[in-house]
Amino acid sequence: MHWPYLLIRTAVALSLCCGESSRVLAGSQLIRTADFANATIPWEPRPDVPGEWEWLPTIPTGQVQLRGGRATPGEGDYVALQRVIYADLTGDGQDEAIVEFHYGTGGSATWSYLHVFTERGGRLECIGVMRAGSRADGGLLKLFARGGKLELHFQNTGQRFADCCSDGAIVAKYRWNGKNFVETGRRRSYAIKQRTAP
Repeated sequence: MHWPYLLIRTAVALSLCCGESSRVLAGSQLIRTADFANATIPWEPRPDVPGEWEWLPTIPTGQVQLRGGRATPGEGDYVALQRVIYADLTGDGQDEAIVEFHYGTGGSATWSYLHVFTERGGRLECIGVMRAGSRADGGLLKLFARGGKLELHFQNTGQRFADCCSDGAIVAKYRWNGKNFVETGRRRSYAIKQRTAP
C-alpha cells in the first residue's frame, strides 16, 4: 500500500487511514482538528541528513508514531513537533496544514522537516516533504504562507560564522503545481543582526 495518507487522531476521535471507514468531515474542519502531536506520519527509515534544504522527490514510505509531540525512530534519534500553520496552498479553497518537525540524533545539530497535508476524500494526505539543514548549514529560520505560496527563510551557509549561526538569511518561495512544490520567483537575502554566537 502506498503511504501518502496520515493515520491520525483528531479532537473528535476520528481515525483516518487507507481503507478504514470513518465519519467524513469538511476539509478545513478535518485539517484543523487533526492532532499532529499524536500522529503516524510518513518518515524516512534512516534519514540522510542534508547540508541544505530540499524537497524530497517522493513521499517517504516509512512511518513514525508521535506521542505527546515526540517520537524515537531509532536509538538516540528523535522527532519532535514544532509548529503547525494553515493556508490554502493548492488553490481549492481549503486549507492545508504545514507541519514542522525537528529531527535530532542526540547532539546539538537538529534538522527541520516540513510536511504538507491536504484533505482528499475525507482523509488527510501528505503531498510534500521538505528537509532543511542544521542551524548555519541552511537551517530553517522562519515559515510563512502568503498568497497561496510557502515563504521560507533559511540561514545563509555562505555567511556562517559558527556552527550555530550565520550573518545572513535567504528567502525562497514555493508554489504547488498540481504534483509538487516548485520554487517560484527570485530568491532574496537579508542580513541577520545578531553577530555573537549564543
